[in-house]
Amino acid sequence: MNAAISDLAEKMNVSYHDVMAMAAGIVRGIEADKVTDVYLNNESERLAMCEMYMKAHVEKVQKIQIDYLTKPEYAHQLRTFVRSSLAA
Repeated sequence: MNAAISDLAEKMNVSYHDVMAMAAGIVRGIEADKVTDVYLNNESERLAMCEMYMKAHVEKVQKIQIDYLTKPEYAHQLRTFVRSSLAA
């Protein structure tokens, strides 16, 4: 599995950790929407669902980046949150 992820990361010109972060974001979205038990009939349905959640995750990350760069109070809150998370 790690080799497949590393290969994908190389093809996408991103790090292994970037791929894992994207995958984790997709999974969190699926879990948050409580659709983990939805049965999808075929590969095209699974791919469509994954693409939908990937797009939503990318939009979420882009909003965080924009807020971080344009709203000083948000940037401060995010840095404080990250520091406290790392200290825990």
